[in-house]
Amino acid sequence: MRRSLFIFLLASFLLTVLVYRGALVGTALLAPLDQGPTFFENFEYANPAAGRVPHNHYISDQFAYDLPLQAAIHKAYRDGEIPWWDPWTYGGRPLLADAHVNGTDPIRVLCNLLLPFELAYNWNIALRGILTGLGMFLLLRFLKVGSAVSTLIALSYQFAGWFTLFFGHPWIQGSFAYYPFLWIVWAAALGKRPGRHDALAAILVAFIFASGNLQSHTYLPLFAFAFLLGSFFGDRARFARAFSVVAISGLLGALLTFPLLGNQLEFFLNSSRSITGDSRGILGLLAVPFSMISIHPWAAGTFRSLELGKLFGQGGIAFLLFFGGAGTVIAVAGLRRLFSSSDSDRSFVFTSMACVVIYLIVIASPLNKILYPRMAGMAGMGLVVLTALACREWALKGPLLSMKWARRWTLIHLTWVVTASGVLLVAYPHAKNRITAKVFAAGVKNSGGLGTEELRLAQIERLPQEGSLLNPEASIGLVATLLALFAMGRPLTDSSARRYCSAALFLGLVSCVAFHHRFRPMHDVAIWEKLREGGPAQRSAMQLTEGGKRIDESMLPLEDQVFPFAWAAFYRVHAVQGYSALQPNSFQTYPANQPPLADTWRADFTGDGKGGFIPSSGNGGPARFRDVRNGEGFPLEISGDSHNRMDLIYKGAASATGFIQTDTRYPGWHLSPQGSSPRSEGFAFSRWNLPMVSGEGLALVYEPSLRKFWSIALSIALIALAALIIPRTAGTTGQCQKE
Repeated sequence: MRRSLFIFLLASFLLTVLVYRGALVGTALLAPLDQGPTFFENFEYANPAAGRVPHNHYISDQFAYDLPLQAAIHKAYRDGEIPWWDPWTYGGRPLLADAHVNGTDPIRVLCNLLLPFELAYNWNIALRGILTGLGMFLLLRFLKVGSAVSTLIALSYQFAGWFTLFFGHPWIQGSFAYYPFLWIVWAAALGKRPGRHDALAAILVAFIFASGNLQSHTYLPLFAFAFLLGSFFGDRARFARAFSVVAISGLLGALLTFPLLGNQLEFFLNSSRSITGDSRGILGLLAVPFSMISIHPWAAGTFRSLELGKLFGQGGIAFLLFFGGAGTVIAVAGLRRLFSSSDSDRSFVFTSMACVVIYLIVIASPLNKILYPRMAGMAGMGLVVLTALACREWALKGPLLSMKWARRWTLIHLTWVVTASGVLLVAYPHAKNRITAKVFAAGVKNSGGLGTEELRLAQIERLPQEGSLLNPEASIGLVATLLALFAMGRPLTDSSARRYCSAALFLGLVSCVAFHHRFRPMHDVAIWEKLREGGPAQRSAMQLTEGGKRIDESMLPLEDQVFPFAWAAFYRVHAVQGYSALQPNSFQTYPANQPPLADTWRADFTGDGKGGFIPSSGNGGPARFRDVRNGEGFPLEISGDSHNRMDLIYKGAASATGFIQTDTRYPGWHLSPQGSSPRSEGFAFSRWNLPMVSGEGLALVYEPSLRKFWSIALSIALIALAALIIPRTAGTTGQCQKE
């Protein structure tokens, strides 16, 4: 085991170095830096030669959201501050509680504390990938799958499409990385009395919660449900114990991470978010058979071209269950054998199938708008386990297919892939003009509000090269699948079949890594240095807003904004606009049925759409503080401003009785050291009633409002963990002494 583990870790590390190269030593950043100068006029200074077609437009959220916020979080951690609050966007909002921020991922926190930002950002991605592969390797070895097969399949899992397509959403792989470890512990705990397995499972659940968000947290109960289904149908005698370990570890894991979960739930309850209906109709049901294209997903197009997944409301859906093609056909061919198996691993078979079926139900139903195809990682884990178990059955009990069916499926697969390739190469050019007209009639913007005509034309032009066998990834993937189909008609004890199987899994891994390598962003760190310094528009705005003044660009098109999406947080500029899945009640979400507000309440400066700012109408004083008597500007000067604290000095000529703060009202803000909290004012503001005299200072401090319960929750969790571990330890010690 040690030797095979060493070989896997070495292979995983070498592949990581091959894929990420200079990013691991800080000469590049694993982020789509070209999207700034490509999509936003005020970022063109960072790379004037970027053109109008980014390398990868799919991961726009990484540039718009993840990169600027992770840089802000890194700075806060290095300054010794926990960034509970983001004072820069939306007029202020919770930060670590945000749905997609991934700021408490243990690996990310460790990297942030030890490394400069560029290395911390890159190594978080690299280490997360290695941990992902390691967990799957250990799970497969736990199932007594051969070391060679385990290594190849686990490496494919590490770089699989369900992680690749969500490269810009780090919380997905961040949380799913621990699922294989949890599956091992849950399975090992069956038939045993409560003890170390329950405690270890609780810690793994805590890691999952710490690395994810409210959306990904819902995937854990779904996986637990799949595990319980597997236990019920696979080994009913152990179902009670399975339910026990799942319930205990889930509860204790939630208590261990109560500070994070409570914060996230509070933000959800205090946010404005509407869930639109699923408008795909019958096309939603077609998403299920379309997912089977993952055996050869290039036929549907890739991220660099037009692709058919958009018909189902999810770009790239064909790649969401892709881990090389060869493994998928082995899993499907081995299903009948696996279901008829009578050994103790039947529970793993049923759990794996449940993971896949739950995912297919989600993408074909209105649940797609709540849970999203981002949960494909759970289905992928099940698919990978089925592949490994099928390989083990193949080795123990003979061919997975008869020679006749092996030849038939080989011919069928070859025929449809060659036909699809031929259509793209021969028929598509004749229809390209009509397709171009329809694409442009639908608009060039994507769902994130970004896009250029040049990008759409490039996508239309690239489709034949991306989707046909002219794409080397597609050709390698086809050979891998054909080798697997050909070999499955022979016993794996046959040396030639064993070589074909190994070659199929290896080539599947190659095609998988090649796609990941091409999909992942990587740009010269020099571009990042320029972005960090800011261009003329950013530097001018930072000078203009010194002292805590606020800007408003919410009415401008994204491409004209100086601080689009979450970039105001990166440059530490207070802004009305922002970007988040959960939006607080603020100016950005101010409803039309509320009393209208003067421009001087919104911001001190408004974007002019040309990279500059003009003062808000009137002479109302600072926008963030208004007089309770007449709504005019209130003379407060900000002497200190950080994530969780704002130091103010009253500069009025006489005494005052209070002020209205137009930053986002939110539970947890209080006056320090007095501890008094503000009253509610209007839709989203705070009213501070307190006497002040000229020159007097005060400090407004934010602490998560549930903080008073943290020590209680953590104490209960730690006592329970100790109670689970200590009795077994004492019993073991006593038994040793008796012997």
